Amino acid sequence: MSRLLDELRSLREGDEFWFVVAFVKLSGIQLLLQTFDELERRGVRGRIITGTYLTFSEPRAFKRLMHYENIETRVYNSEHAGLHVKSYFFIRKGITTLVTGSSNLTQYALKNNMEWNVALCSTEQGSLVEDAKATYEQIWNSPETYELTEEFLAAYTEKYRLKKAREAKAKVVDAAETTAEDVIEPNAMQKQGLRALREVRRDEEPRALVISATGTGKTYLAALDVRQVDPAPRRVLFVVHRERIAASALKSFRRVLGGRYTYGLLTGGHRDTDATALFSTVQTLSRPGNYTQFAPDEFDYIVVDEVHRAGAAGYQRILEYFKP
Repeated sequence: MSRLLDELRSLREGDEFWFVVAFVKLSGIQLLLQTFDELERRGVRGRIITGTYLTFSEPRAFKRLMHYENIETRVYNSEHAGLHVKSYFFIRKGITTLVTGSSNLTQYALKNNMEWNVALCSTEQGSLVEDAKATYEQIWNSPETYELTEEFLAAYTEKYRLKKAREAKAKVVDAAETTAEDVIEPNAMQKQGLRALREVRRDEEPRALVISATGTGKTYLAALDVRQVDPAPRRVLFVVHRERIAASALKSFRRVLGGRYTYGLLTGGHRDTDATALFSTVQTLSRPGNYTQFAPDEFDYIVVDEVHRAGAAGYQRILEYFKP
């Protein structure tokens, strides 16, 4: 659990708090519900500024914040510049603690992601924190910062709905273009590999090591082997060390397997954890809270690309946890 989340939960000991974050999600609010409820009972005042950048903030998070009478929320909604600040002010007995860095008010930022935040403490005479507070006031009072009202929420909710509808349509189009399996004929190396993998399964060995030169088609071999397994794997996990390679492997698997699976990425910028064929970077998957969200036997078939790297701690956590 991050130190920032600990600091946020200690709000109940303070006199006042100010947040300014680019994004807010209900998952982040839910981590602080007990704290916010207690602050409301105590009458501790709070101010929150968030934004509409990329239409990423969730309307239901806005709605939950509106429930609190002691918290005033405003939304920066500019057509010219996005709000990308993440700073938290905790004011206690004349001392202000400023935590600023990379964490938004989301569950992943507060609990799972690798984030970097710096804390500064100052009295009212400290110039650095006071300058930051002055900038906060400028954003708070900007003509492009709006009070979070029912009217604003309704307009933003519709904008959010349209964005999600466009994204869903794009996924349907993408899936329609790749539902039919391409006819991929294995090359000589792949034919030999497929025979060897059948023998490994016949001998009931839990793992196999494939060694072949770069460019000979190991990724397609993996997809072809998934296709020949009977019964077919229910879920497939493909682990790589770079997001670009994960995206490329996804396309290769989809060419071979078509509509047999749904396809998604688990990387720094993607969280398609419901996909039945999931392609993940080791850096993301190996973080506590990421791999443990899956049951050890969640995946029936696991591919580890560039397995000579598997001695690293991140790979070892994954290999020791999952039991396909």
